[in-house]
Amino acid sequence: MRDFLRIIGVRIGKRVVLGSGFTQVVDPDMLSIGDNATVDCNFQAHSFEDRILKIDHVHIGSGASLGHHAVLFYGANIGDGALVTPHSVIMKNERLDANATYAGCPAERVAD
Repeated sequence: MRDFLRIIGVRIGKRVVLGSGFTQVVDPDMLSIGDNATVDCNFQAHSFEDRILKIDHVHIGSGASLGHHAVLFYGANIGDGALVTPHSVIMKNERLDANATYAGCPAERVAD
């Protein structure tokens, strides 16, 4: 699976665990995942706002863990070792601190 993702443009590190939520990658060239990350979420690396295409990278840091059915919008940057709980929503251009826990819709920092 990782080799296929690399072929279509995803930048994916070593020892990455991809869960069942990781089934559809619409903008593979906009996605980067660091080493030792656990990813079981959905991505929206583009949207149309006022009839204008908006697109940006989604970066997941090394050792980060993204819960089942969490949603990351374009421009999201998940810090190394961050934890995003299931069903959380990371809004566009949001930056999450390293080694912190986030939950909610939209996600807020709940623990260090």
